[in-house]
Amino acid sequence: MLVFYIQPVRAGNAKSRTATWGLVSFQTTRRKGRWMMKLMQIHVENFRCFEQETVSFQSGENRILAHNAQGKSTLMEAVVWCLYGTDALGKKNADTRLLRRGASSMKVETVWQNQQGQSLTILRIKPEQGAVQLLVNGNRPKPGALEGWFGELQTFLSIFSPGYFSGLEPKEAKLVLGRVSQVDIEQVLEALLPSERTYLSNVHFGMGLDSADVLLKTLRSELKEHEEEALRLEGAIESWKAKLAEPEPEPFQSTLGEAKLAEIAATQKELTRLELLLEKVPQEIKELQTRLQQARARYIEVKQQLLPDIEANCPTCHQPLPKTQQEIAKNKRNAHNGKVQVLLKSIQEEGESLKAKIEQLSQPEHTRQLREKIQQMKQTLADYAALAEAEKAAMVEYQSKKMMWDYARQSSEQNRRELEQVLHELEKIKQNIQAVKNFKWRYVQIQHKQLNEPLVYTHIELYTVNEDGEIKEAFGLTWNDKPYRTLSTSERVRCDLEISRLLMSLAVPEVLPVYIDNAESVEHLEMETFAGQWIAAYVSDCPLTVIHPDNTSMKKGA
Repeated sequence: MLVFYIQPVRAGNAKSRTATWGLVSFQTTRRKGRWMMKLMQIHVENFRCFEQETVSFQSGENRILAHNAQGKSTLMEAVVWCLYGTDALGKKNADTRLLRRGASSMKVETVWQNQQGQSLTILRIKPEQGAVQLLVNGNRPKPGALEGWFGELQTFLSIFSPGYFSGLEPKEAKLVLGRVSQVDIEQVLEALLPSERTYLSNVHFGMGLDSADVLLKTLRSELKEHEEEALRLEGAIESWKAKLAEPEPEPFQSTLGEAKLAEIAATQKELTRLELLLEKVPQEIKELQTRLQQARARYIEVKQQLLPDIEANCPTCHQPLPKTQQEIAKNKRNAHNGKVQVLLKSIQEEGESLKAKIEQLSQPEHTRQLREKIQQMKQTLADYAALAEAEKAAMVEYQSKKMMWDYARQSSEQNRRELEQVLHELEKIKQNIQAVKNFKWRYVQIQHKQLNEPLVYTHIELYTVNEDGEIKEAFGLTWNDKPYRTLSTSERVRCDLEISRLLMSLAVPEVLPVYIDNAESVEHLEMETFAGQWIAAYVSDCPLTVIHPDNTSMKKGA
């Protein structure tokens, strides 16, 4: 229960239309019972059609009588602007539209009284320049103070101005009723399957159905992502299946065995030897020629060691030598020359051998054969190299194909496992979505029951359920089982009054007044039940007049 403590404090200027009671303190407490908030007076200046008017009301029934366009509806809108700064439809930034034509400033003052007789004066001023000012008993109110007394804007309008609620969009109507009918989440969960209850018991439904909608949106987003992922994986598996339709590549078998490789190595070794040999032929010839020259020089030198024939006379005295002495000298000479001749023959044979080698090495045929053999070996080795390169390329191709085939097999298996996981999660998400749908359905059932139980003639429907169980936002009203759009004006007002009573009993801390416009079109209005003050505006052939239940009248607030 909202309670405000007020003590009478006379304002400084007796002629001023500002609050006549100062707001000293305010606090929120809870007490048994509810206070009745009554609208005692409205004072307007330059508001719509009014230049300056004051209208007073009493408890219970108040009737406003006036010609058309004399300001009956304007008084109701003045109250709304004074409290919330909007027009009668709750639209903001309405100051310029509500300002009387030709005026540059306006103000509305409302005086309220609770059941204990305490007063609350609320004044809203739009000055010629500057921001709009709001004063409560002459002071700036704390943020949310007015809402604490009168409720949220849409709730207040739905109570104070019957017909406003039935004109709301479904989403806005749901918000208003959501503040009224708080559903026990545990009661909703108890109506679900155990598996659904287990899943939803960990979800915080602080905003009721709005929380369920947020969760459902998240789940549907996850569902879409998983469905797209499943399609991607299925496409990938089909692609791998096409690759795996080909047989696994056969292992590569090389034709270059150990024997062939040994033959290649021997050929390479022999080629190296022949190339070195061919490269050394000129040097070898030169060395042989040098040795031949040395042999010739040695031959000449040794040949000079041969002794001449023995003469019969002594070479010194020219006397004849004895035959015995001649024979001895001859034998010595022959022995010496014999050794020399053997050495000369050896040198001659060496020279002949050197000459033969030089001639052999100098022959074109000799190098041609070497070159041909070298060329043959090079060709053999080139053929081996080409074969080895081809086999290397074949090996690389095999390894590549084998790697791709193995990758396709592994990827296919991995994608299958991933697809199984995604499908499992997809099924779980679908179950969770269904759980949330069932939660919403049970929530709506309980909410509808709570909302409609107090109603006698009116029935409120906030949602419809399609064939697949999907809950769709809707807003429908029936009165005596007739759709709202088919009701007469009188029936519509009576339907709106019942909704006003419902909201007043559940949504606001105070019992608020009800303002009924065009009351002359409502049949049996006197049969309606009002918890507190009610003001009915009638078209009548008279100036603006307020009639009270005791049949006394007050003209223009007199």
